Amino acid sequence: MFKPTLYHFAFRNAAVRDHFDRALLAMRVDGRYEQIFANYGAEP
Repeated sequence: MFKPTLYHFAFRNAAVRDHFDRALLAMRVDGRYEQIFANYGAEP
């Protein structure tokens, strides 16, 4: 429907950024990241 878009995140607080990075890595490691994309018929 829409062309792919690259999203970026910016954080004002390094601790929040680090928490986000750790959580995203954990999702990639355990497969949740890919499952979210699969649920929408997309690929990461």
